[in-house]
Amino acid sequence: YDGVFAGCHSEDGQDLCLDLCSNNGRYCSVDLDLNSGATGAEVVAEALRRICVWNLYGKDDGVGLPWWNYVAEFTEKCDSGSYADQGMVFSSEVCVAQAMEAAGID
Repeated sequence: YDGVFAGCHSEDGQDLCLDLCSNNGRYCSVDLDLNSGATGAEVVAEALRRICVWNLYGKDDGVGLPWWNYVAEFTEKCDSGSYADQGMVFSSEVCVAQAMEAAGID
């Protein structure tokens, strides 16, 4: 959601909603698991990552098989298993890189 509209972005650039937002409180997401895993800022980053993957690999053909492969790999590798057990669901760049590589995204 729009963090500026929600009051998460102060005049001095401070993020008033803490880890729910990125870009100094500009872009926010609720913490769906209530502080036990991914933060709102991490959800925002993953959503943006998926938009970028779609724009690069799916927008032209409308199918986006690499996007679907990435989402499946991310869900399998990063949303469950050892990374999730370590509480690093969205925050593990290693896991994201592995999911992208497995999906054929460079």
